[in-house]
Amino acid sequence: MKRGTVKRWLTQKLSLQRKLTLGAFWAMTAMAAVAWSLELGLVVVILWVGFTGGSWSLALLIGGGILGAVQAFVMKGVNKELGDQRFRDPSGNGPKFSVAQPLSVVWTYALGQMETDMTGIERLLRMCCLPQRMTAAALFTKERLRQVDAIQKNSCAEVIRYLQDEPGKIPVETLLEAVELQNPAAVLRDLSMIDGVMFLIRDQAGLSLAPRLTDDIDEWLVKDRKRREAESG
Repeated sequence: MKRGTVKRWLTQKLSLQRKLTLGAFWAMTAMAAVAWSLELGLVVVILWVGFTGGSWSLALLIGGGILGAVQAFVMKGVNKELGDQRFRDPSGNGPKFSVAQPLSVVWTYALGQMETDMTGIERLLRMCCLPQRMTAAALFTKERLRQVDAIQKNSCAEVIRYLQDEPGKIPVETLLEAVELQNPAAVLRDLSMIDGVMFLIRDQAGLSLAPRLTDDIDEWLVKDRKRREAESG
């Protein structure tokens, strides 16, 4: 594929990916708002009945403070849960780079995935923190939206063009020798945010295109050729 063609395809793909990310943000925001309202209402009622002597305002103040503290605690650890994964070639010779986690991981975090080895108390605490986790996930997704907008299209298009021409796993070192990049670490992270670009770490760090992504490119090329032929005709 020509450079301009790959860039046009990538621009359209990122536009769709932005819409999906924006939809995820609004869905998480709505779910967080509902969950927060329900939890705050329940806590306020409990405080009003048993601890504040019938004062709704005091119950609301205390309940809001408690849940706000929980939210601050959750926000403090969100990057540990959802932050970039840092890698280096297992051989120790390759470059260090970071990989952004996919939105599926963010959704799993927001919905409070339960590990099989959790105790009953740990499960209960995770359920109680569900509104705060949804809020943290929504804010994280909003930041991801900004990052998707800032993806370096020219450099990423060059890498995808190379991966399309060279099927299979391409070692990171080989890729960086074949494609000149001004900031390899930043471009590799940008690539990790593009759905369908796979990072294969075992044995030797490398990149490959998922079959669904190569199929998407092939389908787009056919549609684009037909569109250009119709415009020229």
